[in-house]
Amino acid sequence: MGRKPLGPGKSKGSQDLFRWIQDKGLTFTRAGELLGYPKESISRYVTGARKPDPSAMYKMEKLAGIKMSRWLE
Repeated sequence: MGRKPLGPGKSKGSQDLFRWIQDKGLTFTRAGELLGYPKESISRYVTGARKPDPSAMYKMEKLAGIKMSRWLE
């Protein structure tokens, strides 16, 4: 079983992803499975340590409703 996210980074996209994970009651592992990314990538996106590439942003917009522009705010 994965761990729960600790808290979001400063970007609006990180905050939206964190909120989506919390609202769905997911772990990094499960969120990664749903989005098609390893839990380490999800963790980095949530904490703001890494910004998703455009294809990942697009996928998160389609699956989680997080607008691509939110990662740039």
